[in-house]
Amino acid sequence: MRVINILLAASDRAFTSLAPYAMLPAAVMENGTVTRDEWLSFIDEVATRRQTKLNLSSCDLTELPPEVGKLSDLEWLILSDNRLKSLPESITQLTNLQCLDLSGNLLSDLPESIGYLTELQELNLSGNYLSTFPDIIRQLPALRWLVLNSNQISNLPIWTEDLAKLDVLDLRWNPLPIPLEVLADESNPSKILDFYFSLQAEVSPISLYEAKLIILGEGGAGKTSLKKKIDDENYELSTNEKATEGIDVVRWDFAMADGNIFRTNIWDFGGQEIYHATHQFFLTKRSLYILVADTRRENTDFYYWLNVIELLAASSPVIIVKNEKQDRQCDIDEVLLKGQFNNLKDSLPTNLESNRGLYKVKDAICYHIQQLSHIGDSLPAFWADVRADLEGRRKVENTITLQQYYELCVQHGCTDKSRMLFVSSYLHDLGVCLHFQDDKLLKRTVILKPEWATTAVYKVSDSDTIRQNKGRFTEADTAETWFDSEYSDLRDELLQLMMRFKLAYEIPNQGPNAPGHYIAPQLLPISKPQYDWNSADNLILRYTYDFMPKGILTRFIVETNSRIENQNHVWKNGVILADNWARAEIIEYYPQKEIHIRVSGTNKKPLLEVVRGELWKIHQSYERLKYDELIPCNCAQCKESNKPESYPYELLLKYIGDHRYDIECRASYDKVDVRRLMSDIGDDPMSPYAEEKEVRATRTKSDAPTNLSIGRDIKDSIVIIGNDNNANIELAHTARDIKTLLDELSEEYNPNSAKGQTKIGQAAIAEIKQNSTLKQRAIKALKSAGDEALEQAISHPAAKVVVGGVKGFIEG
Repeated sequence: MRVINILLAASDRAFTSLAPYAMLPAAVMENGTVTRDEWLSFIDEVATRRQTKLNLSSCDLTELPPEVGKLSDLEWLILSDNRLKSLPESITQLTNLQCLDLSGNLLSDLPESIGYLTELQELNLSGNYLSTFPDIIRQLPALRWLVLNSNQISNLPIWTEDLAKLDVLDLRWNPLPIPLEVLADESNPSKILDFYFSLQAEVSPISLYEAKLIILGEGGAGKTSLKKKIDDENYELSTNEKATEGIDVVRWDFAMADGNIFRTNIWDFGGQEIYHATHQFFLTKRSLYILVADTRRENTDFYYWLNVIELLAASSPVIIVKNEKQDRQCDIDEVLLKGQFNNLKDSLPTNLESNRGLYKVKDAICYHIQQLSHIGDSLPAFWADVRADLEGRRKVENTITLQQYYELCVQHGCTDKSRMLFVSSYLHDLGVCLHFQDDKLLKRTVILKPEWATTAVYKVSDSDTIRQNKGRFTEADTAETWFDSEYSDLRDELLQLMMRFKLAYEIPNQGPNAPGHYIAPQLLPISKPQYDWNSADNLILRYTYDFMPKGILTRFIVETNSRIENQNHVWKNGVILADNWARAEIIEYYPQKEIHIRVSGTNKKPLLEVVRGELWKIHQSYERLKYDELIPCNCAQCKESNKPESYPYELLLKYIGDHRYDIECRASYDKVDVRRLMSDIGDDPMSPYAEEKEVRATRTKSDAPTNLSIGRDIKDSIVIIGNDNNANIELAHTARDIKTLLDELSEEYNPNSAKGQTKIGQAAIAEIKQNSTLKQRAIKALKSAGDEALEQAISHPAAKVVVGGVKGFIEG
């Protein structure tokens, strides 16, 4: 079904429907409000057409007329970014409503009438003025998605424990005594609620005065020297200071003004490029960063490091420490840098040999680290007891088993395993330990020393044998590398950790009796191998980045390794992927900050969609990555050109949304069909991964509080709503949930073998059959999109088996 969309065009100051059947008179704009007669006419038209979806976002509405109750066929009602203070009682008549978006309004409470919406599954109330948790929500039996971020809720009633069954509970940016790390796990409501009610039950909770201090910079800049000087000002520097391999972690405590002791965990990162790959796992938010610059070498790439911190750690504060070796000074344009990076707090000189400036550096650290948002958070005392016990054990042990961890928790009065795992998850987020609970092998071990683990995995990268083999290694090689007793009993776990960190992948399809062979992609040869390429009728795509973090292509290679052609057409900066019908060439040009893609073959679009999907997932893992996906022009002149004109994908989406289907080529001045451009790369124009991006935007508005444009003059507003894409959104939702299930089952069976795919698919079908909601959604997605589209959206080797099972549900 189509959505009724209203477009307010600033040019002609008139309401114009994007669909020819729904129009509001131009006279509406004369006074900026909708008259009663206009409302009645509009509602009657929507009711007559029995529309199921209505979008009235950003229309400056102050009230809804009671006649809205006539729209009993509505399933989706979008009222976001208006000025609504209340809702009419007639909303009780919308008994088929499944999705209600009221975000960005002026609501201070919810009417009792909401409780009659028994079919409501998704409710977005973010960005309102709710000071108490709406009691009426307990009367919504079908609710599975509740968004309440950016309100003024300070406590939760006891009955909200029942909301643990929700799929999503978003309570961020409310004055609740829950750490952001806990609230950020929106898809785990039980974790959020368990923390809150555990804290309420505490007689004497503790306050958290602890944070990570992360030291970054080029190799040899003096990071290790600074770390040691912070801990001990009398430390004597050595001219042969050993470079950090991987990560080193030390503890430094200082007294706060109120007498409390602040614990600082100093993380010293190796500066060599080979170690940059793990930055994504440890450069966390709510940490203080120190960027050390060697003024003698003058080789610090300030823009690289500040961009990396901004991408991976958002607005975490940064201090530049200029290590003036031999008193050689280096001026930097601090004003310019602060203008581009708002999180840059100070730039301080020091000579670590003489301690000149060291005290100012330490004072700045003490001040800024105490300003971090989580400082003073309350935690259950039981957590502190577990933490202290783990600290004691790490002095003599690198790891403990999961069973040992359980026993430790029992000693401190906790017998609930889900709560035990919640604590280990939180300590993992803080960087106290590593516990990968979602990994079938790694979940059995709690790593007490993160630095021990990173040192171990980087021993493989530092191995001369593996370097000489251009990154190829076997399990026998790891036995030689991890021969020491502190590693030998945990080789399987360490190898899995390498794959978790995207530092290695196993070469697939080696046969049941063949020893494991692996590739460390950061050690692949630089030179491109010889291969033939048919340049005729290629699909071409290009990505350009404002700032390109290192490791994008390395991660891409790991994620797509099962498709690598012959398992040898891969090098440090590129890879050839292949299926039965097409080949894709993906090459990274790091100095130019670009990735180039071309696809040849008889059925090119599915393979290109795989490439785009994997790159999109990698891009989404960065907080603020700015890039363009460029589609080449297909006019006659550009088709013959080596450098055709290109159009940003987002621009073409905007053209489609504005119902403008032609764009002018700047090279030939020909008019080019936008829909054909989108079709050339396989888009419709909304692919499943693009839909997921749209879904997140509409559900939670943003990842941080923003100006909600409440009360703006409607005459100065431009409301642009795209084409109907709700079927695609539901397809993306369903495919995502099925893929999550398949990924979990892939830990038990090999997804790269036909036998494994069958077992994974059969197990998934059994799970879906037991989950009536997912079963119905899968049937609906198959009927609306077709088997091929559903297979592509799921994007898993066992997808065909699952789709066949869903067909069986329909036929059965």
